[in-house]
Amino acid sequence: MLRPKLQILSLSKVHRNGFGELRTSEGLTFLYSGKEDEEGVRKNGVRFLLSDAAKKHLLDWKSNSERIITTRFNSKARKIPVVHGYVPKNLASEHKDDFYSALNLTLKNIRKQDIVFVMGDLNAKIGTENVGSQRHMGTHRLGLRNDNEERILEFCHENDLTIGGTLFIHGDNHNAHYDRRVWADNVANCAQRAADSGNLREIYKALKILTAHRALKKKPLKDKRGELIVTSKGQFQH
Repeated sequence: MLRPKLQILSLSKVHRNGFGELRTSEGLTFLYSGKEDEEGVRKNGVRFLLSDAAKKHLLDWKSNSERIITTRFNSKARKIPVVHGYVPKNLASEHKDDFYSALNLTLKNIRKQDIVFVMGDLNAKIGTENVGSQRHMGTHRLGLRNDNEERILEFCHENDLTIGGTLFIHGDNHNAHYDRRVWADNVANCAQRAADSGNLREIYKALKILTAHRALKKKPLKDKRGELIVTSKGQFQH
C-alpha cells in the first residue's frame, strides 16, 4: 500500500521482462518496463506504482527500455511528464554513455511547455561544490564527484534541469543513509587503526557502531555462598 500522501512511486531493479500494466486488488496500478525478451534472464527493469487518484490523471506512458520508463500526467496548469531512470553501479562506461544518450533523447521528445520531473536510481552522489552550476544544483549534499556525478550535471545542463535534493538542508540521518558506504568505511578504518595500535577500547566502540547492538546485560556472578564476585580475578575463576 502507498502512504496516504504518496501518489506516485518509481522503482528500480524490479526483475521483470517485457512491459505492461497491472492492477491490484487494492486499486494500485503497476506500469513496468523490462527487457524485450520476456524469456531472457530477468535483470534490471523499472516500474511506476500509481495510486488510484494518480491513475485517473495519467494521460499516457511509454516503455523506453529496461532502464527508462516515461509517464505523463494531467494537471490544472500544465502537463507533467515523469521519467524514471536506472543506472546500475558497475555499469561499463560505454553503456553509461548509451543510457544518457537515450535519456537525453527521451527528454527531447517531451513538449517544451510541459513541467518535467526526472527521478530514479542513478547511483551517484553530488558534492557540495556548485561553482558554475548554481542553476542546476544547490550545496546540500555529501561526498566528492566522480564519473557518475559529472554525467548527471552534463545532463542537467543540456536539459536545463535542477537537482532538487541539493536545494534543501537534510537531516543527519538522511545524509548518513545517503552516504552510508563512506561512513561504514570510515568506521572500519578507525577500527583497523585501533587494532594496529592495540587500542581495545576504540575497537569495541567501532564494532558497537557497525553492528548497532548494545552490549548484552549479563547476570552478576555469585560465589557458592551467594555473594557477588566483584573482582576480575574471581570472575575469571568462574
